[in-house]
Amino acid sequence: MATEIVPGRRTMSLNSSLNQNAQQTGRYPDKAVGFRGGITENYVLQQLVASDSSVYYWGTTSKAEVEFIARAKQGDVIPIEVKSGRNVTARSLESFRERYHPPYLVRVSARNFGVGNGIRSIPLYAAWLLGEDLQ
Repeated sequence: MATEIVPGRRTMSLNSSLNQNAQQTGRYPDKAVGFRGGITENYVLQQLVASDSSVYYWGTTSKAEVEFIARAKQGDVIPIEVKSGRNVTARSLESFRERYHPPYLVRVSARNFGVGNGIRSIPLYAAWLLGEDLQ
Protein backbone atom coordinates (compact mmCIF):
# COMPACT_ATOMS: atom_id res chain seq x y z
CA MET A 1 0.00 0.00 0.00
CA ALA A 2 1.31 3.44 -0.91
CA THR A 3 1.58 6.43 1.39
CA GLU A 4 -1.87 7.68 2.33
CA ILE A 5 -3.61 10.46 4.14
CA VAL A 6 -6.74 8.89 5.54
CA PRO A 7 -9.46 9.67 8.07
CA GLY A 8 -10.10 7.29 10.92
CA ARG A 9 -6.96 5.22 10.44
CA ARG A 10 -6.22 5.24 14.15
CA THR A 11 -8.65 4.47 16.91
CA MET A 12 -8.36 6.91 19.78
CA SER A 13 -10.54 7.55 22.80
CA LEU A 14 -11.38 11.17 23.46
CA ASN A 15 -11.21 10.69 27.22
CA SER A 16 -7.58 11.01 28.34
CA SER A 17 -8.38 10.43 32.00
CA LEU A 18 -10.03 7.10 31.19
CA ASN A 19 -7.06 6.14 29.02
CA GLN A 20 -4.61 7.03 31.77
CA ASN A 21 -6.66 5.25 34.43
CA ALA A 22 -6.86 2.09 32.28
CA GLN A 23 -3.08 2.04 31.96
CA GLN A 24 -2.46 2.74 35.65
CA THR A 25 -4.81 0.05 36.92
CA GLY A 26 -3.16 -2.66 34.85
CA ARG A 27 -0.80 -5.30 36.12
CA TYR A 28 2.22 -2.95 35.99
CA PRO A 29 1.00 0.51 37.02
CA ASP A 30 4.58 1.83 37.15
CA LYS A 31 4.78 1.18 33.39
CA ALA A 32 2.01 3.75 32.70
CA VAL A 33 4.74 6.21 31.80
CA GLY A 34 5.23 4.12 28.64
CA PHE A 35 1.78 5.21 27.50
CA ARG A 36 2.55 8.91 27.87
CA GLY A 37 2.79 9.32 24.09
CA GLY A 38 -0.68 7.91 23.48
CA ILE A 39 -2.20 9.97 26.25
CA THR A 40 -0.52 13.09 24.85
CA GLU A 41 -1.81 12.34 21.34
CA ASN A 42 -5.33 11.96 22.76
CA TYR A 43 -5.04 15.31 24.53
CA VAL A 44 -4.02 17.05 21.30
CA LEU A 45 -6.80 15.26 19.40
CA GLN A 46 -9.30 16.59 21.97
CA GLN A 47 -8.07 20.13 21.31
CA LEU A 48 -8.41 19.68 17.53
CA VAL A 49 -11.89 18.14 17.77
CA ALA A 50 -13.02 20.92 20.14
CA SER A 51 -12.06 23.46 17.46
CA ASP A 52 -14.12 21.57 14.83
CA SER A 53 -10.99 20.70 12.84
CA SER A 54 -11.16 17.67 10.55
CA VAL A 55 -8.09 15.59 11.27
CA TYR A 56 -6.45 12.76 9.36
CA TYR A 57 -3.54 10.39 9.85
CA TRP A 58 -0.55 9.88 7.55
CA GLY A 59 1.71 6.87 7.48
CA THR A 60 3.95 4.92 5.14
CA THR A 61 4.87 1.27 4.81
CA SER A 62 8.35 2.26 6.02
CA LYS A 63 6.77 3.26 9.37
CA ALA A 64 6.99 7.03 8.98
CA GLU A 65 3.89 8.56 10.54
CA VAL A 66 2.46 11.93 11.35
CA GLU A 67 -0.19 11.85 14.07
CA PHE A 68 -2.49 14.45 12.55
CA ILE A 69 -3.01 16.08 9.18
CA ALA A 70 -5.36 19.06 9.01
CA ARG A 71 -6.31 21.70 6.47
CA ALA A 72 -5.49 25.33 7.18
CA LYS A 73 -8.15 27.95 6.50
CA GLN A 74 -6.10 29.00 3.46
CA GLY A 75 -6.52 25.48 2.07
CA ASP A 76 -3.00 24.15 2.74
CA VAL A 77 -2.52 20.68 4.20
CA ILE A 78 -0.60 20.94 7.49
CA PRO A 79 1.09 18.02 9.27
CA ILE A 80 0.98 18.05 13.08
CA GLU A 81 3.39 15.84 14.98
CA VAL A 82 2.94 15.24 18.70
CA LYS A 83 5.79 14.51 21.11
CA SER A 84 5.18 13.92 24.82
CA GLY A 85 8.63 15.08 25.88
CA ARG A 86 11.47 17.37 24.90
CA ASN A 87 13.14 14.92 22.48
CA VAL A 88 11.65 16.17 19.22
CA THR A 89 13.40 14.36 16.41
CA ALA A 90 11.28 15.06 13.33
CA ARG A 91 12.14 12.32 10.82
CA SER A 92 8.51 11.65 9.92
CA LEU A 93 7.78 15.36 9.52
CA GLU A 94 10.77 15.67 7.20
CA SER A 95 9.55 12.68 5.20
CA PHE A 96 6.13 14.33 4.85
CA ARG A 97 7.76 17.63 3.83
CA GLU A 98 9.84 15.92 1.11
CA ARG A 99 6.75 14.26 -0.40
CA TYR A 100 4.10 16.99 -0.13
CA HIS A 101 5.91 20.34 0.36
CA PRO A 102 3.55 21.92 2.92
CA PRO A 103 4.10 25.65 3.65
CA TYR A 104 5.08 24.80 7.24
CA LEU A 105 5.11 21.92 9.73
CA VAL A 106 3.72 21.88 13.27
CA ARG A 107 5.17 20.06 16.25
CA VAL A 108 3.41 19.97 19.62
CA SER A 109 5.72 19.00 22.48
CA ALA A 110 6.99 19.84 25.96
CA ARG A 111 9.21 22.52 24.40
CA ASN A 112 8.28 26.18 24.33
CA PHE A 113 7.00 28.22 21.36
CA GLY A 114 9.46 28.56 18.52
CA VAL A 115 10.06 28.49 14.79
CA GLY A 116 12.99 26.88 13.06
CA ASN A 117 13.64 25.03 9.82
CA GLY A 118 10.02 25.56 8.74
CA ILE A 119 8.68 23.88 11.90
CA ARG A 120 6.33 25.79 14.17
CA SER A 121 6.76 24.54 17.73
CA ILE A 122 3.75 24.74 20.04
CA PRO A 123 3.95 23.72 23.70
CA LEU A 124 1.49 21.12 24.95
CA TYR A 125 -0.19 23.61 27.28
CA ALA A 126 -1.12 25.73 24.23
CA ALA A 127 -2.41 22.93 22.00
CA TRP A 128 -5.81 24.62 21.98
CA LEU A 129 -4.26 27.26 19.70
CA LEU A 130 -3.96 24.71 16.89
CA GLY A 131 -7.59 25.19 15.91
CA GLU A 132 -7.16 28.93 15.36
CA ASP A 133 -5.77 28.39 11.84
CA LEU A 134 -7.44 25.12 10.86
CA GLN A 135 -10.73 24.16 9.19
